[in-house]
Amino acid sequence: MYRSAWLLSLSLTLLPSLPGSSLGAVAIDSNVPPAAVMGQIGGIVREDFYDRNRLAEFNSAEARLRSAATSGQGLTKASSDWLATLHASHTGRFTPDSLDYYEIADVFARAVHDDLRALFPPDGEVSYEGIGIATANIAGNTFISDVYHGTPAAAAGLRIGDEIVSVDGKPFQEIGSFLGKAGQEVTMQVRRAAAGPVASVGVKVERLQPSRVFNDAIRKSVRIVERDGARIGYLRIWSYASRGVEELLMNLLNAEPLKSADGLVLDLRGRWGGAPADATDLFAGHSPTVVLADRNGETSMEATSWQKPVVAIIDGGSRSGIEILAHGLKQAGVLLVGTRTAGDVLAGRAFVLKDNSLLELAVLDVRVDGVRLENNGVTPDVEVPFTLPYADGADPQLDRAVDEMAEIVTKVRRQSTPGG
Repeated sequence: MYRSAWLLSLSLTLLPSLPGSSLGAVAIDSNVPPAAVMGQIGGIVREDFYDRNRLAEFNSAEARLRSAATSGQGLTKASSDWLATLHASHTGRFTPDSLDYYEIADVFARAVHDDLRALFPPDGEVSYEGIGIATANIAGNTFISDVYHGTPAAAAGLRIGDEIVSVDGKPFQEIGSFLGKAGQEVTMQVRRAAAGPVASVGVKVERLQPSRVFNDAIRKSVRIVERDGARIGYLRIWSYASRGVEELLMNLLNAEPLKSADGLVLDLRGRWGGAPADATDLFAGHSPTVVLADRNGETSMEATSWQKPVVAIIDGGSRSGIEILAHGLKQAGVLLVGTRTAGDVLAGRAFVLKDNSLLELAVLDVRVDGVRLENNGVTPDVEVPFTLPYADGADPQLDRAVDEMAEIVTKVRRQSTPGG
Protein backbone atom coordinates (compact mmCIF):
# COMPACT_ATOMS: atom_id res chain seq x y z
CA MET A 1 0.00 0.00 0.00
CA TYR A 2 3.01 2.28 0.25
CA ARG A 3 2.42 5.23 -2.04
CA SER A 4 4.36 8.00 -0.38
CA ALA A 5 6.12 8.67 2.90
CA TRP A 6 3.02 10.16 4.49
CA LEU A 7 0.78 7.24 3.62
CA LEU A 8 1.44 4.47 6.07
CA SER A 9 2.73 1.25 4.57
CA LEU A 10 2.48 -2.26 5.94
CA SER A 11 4.58 -5.36 6.07
CA LEU A 12 3.21 -8.11 8.28
CA THR A 13 5.13 -11.12 9.53
CA LEU A 14 2.49 -13.59 10.62
CA LEU A 15 2.42 -16.74 12.68
CA PRO A 16 -0.50 -19.16 12.99
CA SER A 17 -3.36 -17.75 15.04
CA LEU A 18 -4.65 -19.39 18.14
CA PRO A 19 -7.50 -21.88 18.18
CA GLY A 20 -10.68 -19.90 18.53
CA SER A 21 -9.73 -17.17 16.04
CA SER A 22 -12.16 -18.81 13.63
CA LEU A 23 -14.86 -17.57 16.01
CA GLY A 24 -13.67 -14.01 15.43
CA ALA A 25 -11.56 -13.65 18.54
CA VAL A 26 -7.85 -12.97 18.17
CA ALA A 27 -5.86 -13.61 21.33
CA ILE A 28 -2.34 -13.29 22.62
CA ASP A 29 -0.47 -16.60 22.39
CA SER A 30 0.47 -17.16 26.01
CA ASN A 31 2.77 -20.02 24.98
CA VAL A 32 5.25 -17.54 23.52
CA PRO A 33 7.74 -16.42 26.21
CA PRO A 34 7.85 -12.65 26.81
CA ALA A 35 11.62 -12.78 26.26
CA ALA A 36 11.04 -14.03 22.71
CA VAL A 37 8.71 -11.13 21.96
CA MET A 38 11.15 -8.59 23.40
CA GLY A 39 13.94 -10.13 21.35
CA GLN A 40 11.85 -9.85 18.20
CA ILE A 41 11.06 -6.21 18.94
CA GLY A 42 14.74 -5.45 19.42
CA GLY A 43 15.69 -7.07 16.15
CA ILE A 44 12.99 -5.29 14.14
CA VAL A 45 13.80 -1.89 15.63
CA ARG A 46 17.50 -2.18 14.90
CA GLU A 47 16.81 -3.34 11.36
CA ASP A 48 14.01 -0.98 10.35
CA PHE A 49 13.76 2.12 12.58
CA TYR A 50 14.05 5.23 10.43
CA ASP A 51 17.03 6.80 12.25
CA ARG A 52 19.85 4.46 13.28
CA ASN A 53 21.55 7.37 15.04
CA ARG A 54 18.72 7.56 17.59
CA LEU A 55 19.08 4.06 19.01
CA ALA A 56 21.45 4.81 21.91
CA GLU A 57 18.71 5.19 24.54
CA PHE A 58 16.87 2.16 23.15
CA ASN A 59 20.00 0.02 23.34
CA SER A 60 20.96 1.17 26.83
CA ALA A 61 17.49 0.31 28.20
CA GLU A 62 17.44 -3.20 26.75
CA ALA A 63 18.88 -5.23 29.62
CA ARG A 64 16.74 -3.54 32.27
CA LEU A 65 13.46 -3.78 30.35
CA ARG A 66 13.96 -7.27 28.98
CA SER A 67 14.49 -8.52 32.52
CA ALA A 68 11.23 -6.81 33.55
CA ALA A 69 9.20 -8.65 30.91
CA THR A 70 8.55 -11.80 32.92
CA SER A 71 4.77 -12.04 32.42
CA GLY A 72 2.02 -10.83 30.12
CA GLN A 73 1.49 -7.62 32.09
CA GLY A 74 5.20 -7.20 32.50
CA LEU A 75 5.65 -7.54 28.75
CA THR A 76 3.01 -4.93 28.07
CA LYS A 77 4.69 -2.34 30.28
CA ALA A 78 8.26 -3.26 29.38
CA SER A 79 7.64 -3.19 25.62
CA SER A 80 5.80 0.13 25.92
CA ASP A 81 8.59 1.67 27.99
CA TRP A 82 11.21 0.32 25.60
CA LEU A 83 9.56 1.66 22.46
CA ALA A 84 9.00 5.01 24.20
CA THR A 85 12.77 5.50 24.31
CA LEU A 86 12.63 5.99 20.52
CA HIS A 87 10.57 9.18 20.97
CA ALA A 88 8.80 8.62 17.65
CA SER A 89 5.23 8.56 16.41
CA HIS A 90 3.87 5.52 14.56
CA THR A 91 5.67 3.36 17.10
CA GLY A 92 4.00 1.07 19.62
CA ARG A 93 2.88 -2.43 20.47
CA PHE A 94 -0.83 -3.23 20.35
CA THR A 95 -2.69 -6.25 21.70
CA PRO A 96 -6.02 -7.76 20.59
CA ASP A 97 -7.84 -6.37 23.62
CA SER A 98 -7.54 -2.83 22.18
CA LEU A 99 -9.53 -1.14 19.42
CA ASP A 100 -6.33 0.24 17.86
CA TYR A 101 -5.16 -3.30 17.12
CA TYR A 102 -8.02 -3.94 14.71
CA GLU A 103 -8.16 -0.49 13.17
CA ILE A 104 -4.40 -0.39 12.54
CA ALA A 105 -4.42 -3.90 11.06
CA ASP A 106 -7.20 -2.86 8.70
CA VAL A 107 -5.53 0.43 7.77
CA PHE A 108 -2.55 -1.59 6.57
CA ALA A 109 -4.49 -4.47 5.03
CA ARG A 110 -4.64 -3.41 1.39
CA ALA A 111 -1.26 -4.78 0.37
CA VAL A 112 -1.27 -7.94 2.48
CA HIS A 113 -4.84 -9.14 2.59
CA ASP A 114 -3.89 -12.76 1.97
CA ASP A 115 -1.45 -12.79 4.88
CA LEU A 116 -4.13 -11.62 7.28
CA ARG A 117 -5.97 -14.91 6.82
CA ALA A 118 -3.77 -16.40 9.53
CA LEU A 119 -5.28 -14.07 12.11
CA PHE A 120 -8.73 -13.57 10.62
CA PRO A 121 -9.72 -16.80 8.89
CA PRO A 122 -11.00 -17.76 6.48
CA ASP A 123 -10.75 -14.68 4.21
CA GLY A 124 -8.47 -12.33 6.14
CA GLU A 125 -11.10 -9.66 6.72
CA VAL A 126 -10.28 -7.74 9.89
CA SER A 127 -13.28 -7.48 12.19
CA TYR A 128 -14.25 -7.19 15.83
CA GLU A 129 -17.40 -7.01 17.91
CA GLY A 130 -18.29 -3.51 19.05
CA ILE A 131 -20.74 -0.63 18.98
CA GLY A 132 -18.84 2.12 17.11
CA ILE A 133 -17.07 4.19 19.76
CA ALA A 134 -13.53 5.12 20.72
CA THR A 135 -12.60 6.05 24.27
CA ALA A 136 -10.04 7.98 26.28
CA ASN A 137 -8.90 7.42 29.86
CA ILE A 138 -8.70 10.69 31.80
CA ALA A 139 -7.88 10.85 35.50
CA GLY A 140 -8.81 7.20 35.94
CA ASN A 141 -12.19 7.45 34.24
CA THR A 142 -13.16 6.29 30.74
CA PHE A 143 -14.88 8.78 28.45
CA ILE A 144 -16.31 8.38 24.96
CA SER A 145 -14.03 10.39 22.68
CA ASP A 146 -15.65 9.44 19.37
CA VAL A 147 -19.02 8.16 18.25
CA TYR A 148 -18.80 6.98 14.65
CA HIS A 149 -21.70 8.19 12.51
CA GLY A 150 -24.14 5.47 11.50
CA THR A 151 -23.12 2.94 14.17
CA PRO A 152 -25.20 1.35 16.94
CA ALA A 153 -23.67 3.77 19.45
CA ALA A 154 -24.90 6.75 17.42
CA ALA A 155 -28.35 5.19 17.00
CA ALA A 156 -28.58 4.60 20.76
CA GLY A 157 -27.79 8.23 21.53
CA LEU A 158 -24.39 7.81 23.17
CA ARG A 159 -22.55 11.13 23.20
CA ILE A 160 -19.01 12.41 23.12
CA GLY A 161 -17.95 13.12 26.68
CA ASP A 162 -20.08 10.42 28.29
CA GLU A 163 -18.29 8.68 31.14
CA ILE A 164 -18.66 4.92 30.85
CA VAL A 165 -19.38 3.59 34.31
CA SER A 166 -19.94 -0.04 33.34
CA VAL A 167 -21.22 -2.39 30.64
CA ASP A 168 -23.71 -5.01 31.77
CA GLY A 169 -22.66 -4.23 35.31
CA LYS A 170 -18.96 -4.92 34.70
CA PRO A 171 -15.96 -2.61 34.18
CA PHE A 172 -15.62 -1.38 30.60
CA GLN A 173 -13.16 -3.06 28.23
CA GLU A 174 -12.69 -1.79 24.66
CA ILE A 175 -13.04 -5.25 23.13
CA GLY A 176 -13.86 -7.55 26.02
CA SER A 177 -17.13 -5.80 26.92
CA PHE A 178 -18.62 -6.81 23.57
CA LEU A 179 -16.81 -10.06 22.79
CA GLY A 180 -19.18 -12.85 21.82
CA LYS A 181 -22.23 -10.55 21.93
CA ALA A 182 -22.80 -9.73 18.24
CA GLY A 183 -26.54 -9.45 17.63
CA GLN A 184 -27.25 -8.94 21.33
CA GLU A 185 -27.93 -5.76 23.27
CA VAL A 186 -25.68 -4.58 26.08
CA THR A 187 -26.59 -2.07 28.75
CA MET A 188 -24.16 0.84 29.00
CA GLN A 189 -24.17 2.74 32.25
CA VAL A 190 -23.04 6.31 31.51
CA ARG A 191 -22.69 9.55 33.43
CA ARG A 192 -23.16 12.86 31.60
CA ALA A 193 -22.24 15.27 34.37
CA ALA A 194 -19.56 15.14 37.02
CA ALA A 195 -21.09 13.52 40.11
CA GLY A 196 -24.35 13.32 38.16
CA PRO A 197 -26.83 10.45 37.92
CA VAL A 198 -26.02 7.28 35.99
CA ALA A 199 -28.17 6.58 32.94
CA SER A 200 -28.66 3.17 31.33
CA VAL A 201 -28.46 3.02 27.54
CA GLY A 202 -29.18 -0.14 25.57
CA VAL A 203 -26.88 -0.62 22.56
CA LYS A 204 -26.85 -3.41 19.99
CA VAL A 205 -23.47 -5.07 19.42
CA GLU A 206 -22.44 -5.73 15.82
CA ARG A 207 -19.47 -7.33 14.10
CA LEU A 208 -17.65 -4.33 12.70
CA GLN A 209 -15.15 -4.18 9.83
CA PRO A 210 -13.04 -1.00 10.30
CA SER A 211 -12.85 0.22 6.69
CA ARG A 212 -16.59 -0.19 6.24
CA VAL A 213 -17.25 1.55 9.55
CA PHE A 214 -15.06 4.50 8.57
CA ASN A 215 -16.50 4.87 5.07
CA ASP A 216 -20.07 4.55 6.32
CA ALA A 217 -19.32 7.09 9.05
CA ILE A 218 -17.89 9.52 6.49
CA ARG A 219 -20.97 9.09 4.28
CA LYS A 220 -23.43 9.45 7.15
CA SER A 221 -21.64 12.47 8.60
CA VAL A 222 -22.78 14.57 5.63
CA ARG A 223 -25.41 17.15 6.41
CA ILE A 224 -26.42 20.76 5.81
CA VAL A 225 -26.36 23.33 8.61
CA GLU A 226 -28.42 26.49 8.12
CA ARG A 227 -26.76 29.56 9.59
CA ASP A 228 -27.53 33.24 8.87
CA GLY A 229 -29.09 32.43 5.52
CA ALA A 230 -26.18 30.22 4.43
CA ARG A 231 -26.45 26.53 3.61
CA ILE A 232 -23.25 25.10 5.04
CA GLY A 233 -22.18 21.56 4.20
CA TYR A 234 -20.48 19.36 6.79
CA LEU A 235 -18.23 16.37 6.11
CA ARG A 236 -16.07 14.46 8.59
CA ILE A 237 -13.10 12.40 7.44
CA TRP A 238 -12.76 9.68 10.05
CA SER A 239 -9.91 8.02 8.17
CA TYR A 240 -8.26 8.73 4.82
CA ALA A 241 -6.64 5.29 4.86
CA SER A 242 -9.75 3.15 4.45
CA ARG A 243 -10.29 1.40 1.14
CA GLY A 244 -12.23 3.38 -1.46
CA VAL A 245 -12.21 6.60 0.53
CA GLU A 246 -10.90 8.87 -2.25
CA GLU A 247 -13.68 7.89 -4.64
CA LEU A 248 -16.20 8.16 -1.81
CA LEU A 249 -15.11 11.72 -0.96
CA MET A 250 -15.21 12.84 -4.58
CA ASN A 251 -18.70 11.40 -5.00
CA LEU A 252 -19.96 13.07 -1.83
CA LEU A 253 -18.60 16.47 -2.84
CA ASN A 254 -20.29 16.23 -6.25
CA ALA A 255 -23.67 15.02 -5.01
CA GLU A 256 -26.47 16.50 -2.95
CA PRO A 257 -26.70 17.82 -0.37
CA LEU A 258 -23.08 19.08 -0.49
CA LYS A 259 -23.18 19.95 -4.19
CA SER A 260 -25.54 22.89 -3.66
CA ALA A 261 -24.06 24.05 -0.34
CA ASP A 262 -22.65 27.57 -0.10
CA GLY A 263 -19.52 26.36 1.67
CA LEU A 264 -18.01 23.35 3.40
CA VAL A 265 -16.93 22.66 6.97
CA LEU A 266 -14.37 19.88 6.62
CA ASP A 267 -13.89 18.01 9.88
CA LEU A 268 -10.37 16.53 10.10
CA ARG A 269 -10.71 15.32 13.68
CA GLY A 270 -10.35 11.71 12.65
CA ARG A 271 -8.87 8.49 13.94
CA TRP A 272 -6.20 7.76 11.31
CA GLY A 273 -4.25 9.53 8.58
CA GLY A 274 -3.44 8.16 5.15
CA ALA A 275 -4.16 11.23 3.02
CA PRO A 276 -2.12 11.25 -0.22
CA ALA A 277 -0.01 14.16 -1.47
CA ASP A 278 -2.71 15.57 -3.70
CA ALA A 279 -5.51 15.47 -1.12
CA THR A 280 -5.38 19.26 -0.77
CA ASP A 281 -6.34 19.61 -4.43
CA LEU A 282 -9.64 17.85 -3.81
CA PHE A 283 -10.78 20.50 -1.32
CA ALA A 284 -8.86 23.62 -2.34
CA GLY A 285 -7.68 22.93 -5.88
CA HIS A 286 -8.21 24.79 -9.09
CA SER A 287 -9.11 21.98 -11.46
CA PRO A 288 -11.63 22.81 -14.20
CA THR A 289 -15.37 22.36 -13.92
CA VAL A 290 -16.71 20.24 -16.78
CA VAL A 291 -20.29 20.61 -18.06
CA LEU A 292 -21.72 17.56 -19.84
CA ALA A 293 -24.69 17.83 -22.20
CA ASP A 294 -26.70 14.96 -23.71
CA ARG A 295 -28.63 14.94 -27.02
CA ASN A 296 -31.76 16.29 -25.31
CA GLY A 297 -29.94 19.30 -23.96
CA GLU A 298 -29.85 18.03 -20.38
CA THR A 299 -26.69 19.20 -18.70
CA SER A 300 -24.74 18.11 -15.65
CA MET A 301 -21.68 19.59 -14.03
CA GLU A 302 -18.71 17.57 -12.87
CA ALA A 303 -15.99 19.14 -10.77
CA THR A 304 -12.84 17.25 -9.83
CA SER A 305 -12.27 19.53 -6.86
CA TRP A 306 -14.41 21.49 -4.45
CA GLN A 307 -14.86 25.02 -5.84
CA LYS A 308 -16.44 26.79 -2.88
CA PRO A 309 -15.16 28.13 0.47
CA VAL A 310 -13.79 25.68 3.05
CA VAL A 311 -13.22 25.90 6.79
CA ALA A 312 -11.45 22.93 8.37
CA ILE A 313 -11.54 21.66 11.96
CA ILE A 314 -8.40 20.12 13.51
CA ASP A 315 -7.37 18.81 16.91
CA GLY A 316 -5.03 16.31 18.55
CA GLY A 317 -6.83 13.49 16.77
CA SER A 318 -5.73 14.86 13.39
CA ARG A 319 -2.61 12.87 12.68
CA SER A 320 -0.19 11.62 10.03
CA GLY A 321 -1.43 12.19 6.46
CA ILE A 322 -4.37 14.22 7.77
CA GLU A 323 -1.85 16.65 9.26
CA ILE A 324 -0.22 17.00 5.87
CA LEU A 325 -3.66 17.72 4.42
CA ALA A 326 -4.22 20.34 7.14
CA HIS A 327 -0.84 21.91 6.35
CA GLY A 328 -1.71 22.02 2.65
CA LEU A 329 -5.10 23.57 3.31
CA LYS A 330 -3.56 26.24 5.50
CA GLN A 331 -1.02 27.05 2.79
CA ALA A 332 -3.92 27.35 0.35
CA GLY A 333 -5.61 29.94 2.57
CA VAL A 334 -8.21 27.68 4.19
CA LEU A 335 -9.11 28.76 7.73
CA LEU A 336 -8.28 26.14 10.37
CA VAL A 337 -10.34 26.03 13.59
CA GLY A 338 -9.66 23.99 16.72
CA THR A 339 -6.43 22.95 18.44
CA ARG A 340 -2.97 21.86 17.29
CA THR A 341 -2.72 18.55 15.45
CA ALA A 342 -0.94 15.55 16.94
CA GLY A 343 2.50 16.07 15.41
CA ASP A 344 2.60 12.39 14.45
CA VAL A 345 4.05 12.60 10.97
CA LEU A 346 6.41 9.73 10.25
CA ALA A 347 5.81 6.79 7.92
CA GLY A 348 5.05 3.54 9.71
CA ARG A 349 5.39 -0.13 9.02
CA ALA A 350 3.65 -2.88 10.98
CA PHE A 351 4.58 -6.39 12.06
CA VAL A 352 2.56 -9.07 13.81
CA LEU A 353 4.82 -10.49 16.50
CA LYS A 354 5.23 -14.09 17.62
CA ASP A 355 2.50 -13.79 20.25
CA ASN A 356 0.00 -12.23 17.77
CA SER A 357 0.49 -8.70 19.11
CA LEU A 358 1.03 -5.93 16.57
CA LEU A 359 4.15 -3.78 16.38
CA GLU A 360 4.00 -0.47 14.55
CA LEU A 361 7.36 1.17 13.84
CA ALA A 362 8.40 4.45 12.22
CA VAL A 363 10.55 3.55 9.22
CA LEU A 364 10.76 6.81 7.23
CA ASP A 365 11.17 10.47 8.16
CA VAL A 366 8.78 12.96 6.53
CA ARG A 367 9.21 16.61 5.60
CA VAL A 368 6.51 18.74 4.03
CA ASP A 369 7.54 21.84 2.09
CA GLY A 370 10.84 21.57 3.93
CA VAL A 371 9.03 21.56 7.30
CA ARG A 372 9.17 18.68 9.77
CA LEU A 373 5.70 18.30 11.25
CA GLU A 374 6.75 15.48 13.59
CA ASN A 375 6.44 16.76 17.17
CA ASN A 376 5.30 20.14 15.84
CA GLY A 377 1.95 19.56 14.17
CA VAL A 378 -0.19 22.20 12.51
CA THR A 379 -1.56 25.11 14.53
CA PRO A 380 -5.07 26.45 13.89
CA ASP A 381 -5.81 29.99 12.77
CA VAL A 382 -8.62 30.16 15.31
CA GLU A 383 -7.86 28.43 18.61
CA VAL A 384 -10.95 26.79 20.12
CA PRO A 385 -10.28 24.49 23.09
CA PHE A 386 -12.42 21.47 23.79
CA THR A 387 -12.82 19.67 27.11
CA LEU A 388 -13.90 16.06 26.67
CA PRO A 389 -15.18 14.92 30.10
CA TYR A 390 -18.94 15.44 30.41
CA ALA A 391 -19.16 17.42 27.16
CA ASP A 392 -22.68 15.98 26.77
CA GLY A 393 -22.37 16.09 22.99
CA ALA A 394 -21.49 19.80 22.84
CA ASP A 395 -19.02 20.72 20.10
CA PRO A 396 -17.69 24.28 20.39
CA GLN A 397 -15.13 23.69 17.63
CA LEU A 398 -17.83 22.76 15.13
CA ASP A 399 -20.01 25.66 16.27
CA ARG A 400 -17.16 28.12 15.70
CA ALA A 401 -16.31 26.62 12.31
CA VAL A 402 -19.93 27.01 11.19
CA ASP A 403 -19.95 30.63 12.40
CA GLU A 404 -16.74 31.36 10.49
CA MET A 405 -18.12 29.78 7.33
CA ALA A 406 -21.35 31.79 7.61
CA GLU A 407 -19.27 34.98 7.74
CA ILE A 408 -17.25 33.88 4.74
CA VAL A 409 -20.39 33.12 2.72
CA THR A 410 -21.86 36.51 3.63
CA LYS A 411 -18.65 38.22 2.53
CA VAL A 412 -18.57 36.31 -0.76
CA ARG A 413 -22.17 37.28 -1.50
CA ARG A 414 -21.48 40.94 -0.84
CA GLN A 415 -18.46 40.90 -3.13
CA SER A 416 -20.45 39.22 -5.91
CA THR A 417 -23.31 41.73 -5.66
CA PRO A 418 -22.92 44.83 -7.87
CA GLY A 419 -22.03 47.72 -5.62
CA GLY A 420 -21.71 45.31 -2.66
